[in-house]
This record gives sequence, structure tokens and C-alpha cells, in this order.
Amino acid sequence: CAAGNDLDVIGANYNTTRLIITPADDSTIPPTPAVMESDTDYRLRIQQAFEGLSVAGSVGAYQYHGRSADGRVADISVTSPSPACVTISVLSRENNGVASEDLLAVVRNALNGEDVRPVADRVTV
Repeated sequence: CAAGNDLDVIGANYNTTRLIITPADDSTIPPTPAVMESDTDYRLRIQQAFEGLSVAGSVGAYQYHGRSADGRVADISVTSPSPACVTISVLSRENNGVASEDLLAVVRNALNGEDVRPVADRVTV
């Protein structure tokens, strides 16, 4: 199975780029390289790329867009407690899995975009 740069090429074919978990820091000595999304996590997002094309509010579409919102997102849970209500739970790679308000805002904005969320859905992150 593809890995590293080969996987990046496959991802590019699906308009899905590898996420940055921690940006590079050139001000340190020696410079600290960026921490990038693992091959396993990236492979999962590539597989979900077609789900992301749907604006029908599928679980897979919300998972794809939520995971793609920010490199700090480790996982997304999608539930619908009642019709047209969607609850999103975010697992962070930082802070022992607890998502910060900043991260929740990024995911909330990504999932409430006009080209992502169906008109009738009310999304809570």
C-alpha cells in the first residue's frame, strides 16, 4: 500500500492534501520540522474524499469535512439525536483528547459552510 510521497500523490488526485499537525519552527536551533498527518490518518481521509462531495448530510461527509478542518482533529463522531439535528464530537490530538474552544470553532465553521451542510440540518459541535 502507498506511503509517504506516493500517498501524497494519490491524495492530490482526490483534492485531499496531508494536514499539518504542528507547524515547522525555523526560529529554533536546529530548526524544528513540521509534524505532518500520519499515513494511516491521511489514507482514511483520502478514502472518505468521495463522501465529502455529498451535500446530503451523510455521516461520512461530516466526518471527512470535520477531520479535514484542522490537523489537530484526531477523530470525529457524528450522531443525529433527532431529525435535522446533528451533534459532532471532536477528539483532539492535543490536551489528552479534549478539543479547545479554538479547535471547536474551526470545526464548527468548516461544518456549517453553505457548501457542506444541508439547508435543513442544525449542526452542534
